[in-house]
Amino acid sequence: MAESGSMLIMDIKSNSNFRRGLRINKFDVIKKYIDEFDYYGLLASCAPNDEFDSYSHKFADVISENCTVEEIARIIAETMDKAFAEEINPEKFMETARLIRTELYGEG
Repeated sequence: MAESGSMLIMDIKSNSNFRRGLRINKFDVIKKYIDEFDYYGLLASCAPNDEFDSYSHKFADVISENCTVEEIARIIAETMDKAFAEEINPEKFMETARLIRTELYGEG
């Protein structure tokens, strides 16, 4: 029994949510999909790996379990609107929003 208890503690300590907290894990998930989207191909054209990190941090601050896919897409679009000084339809980010929502909170 003691051995399995210590295994459980070790498993919990190796879990990123335990070590780094939910906020960091949420950022990592969001960063992954924002970077994959690679708006304007900036990362593909040798921009630094942290090019979209400030946006991903902002998204991690405002996206919650209560957000729908449509709301997440709107949040992303509004931020990119401001950053790139253009009007972007949230529909453009629906797949990215769906991936973020699903990985963070399951289907919704």
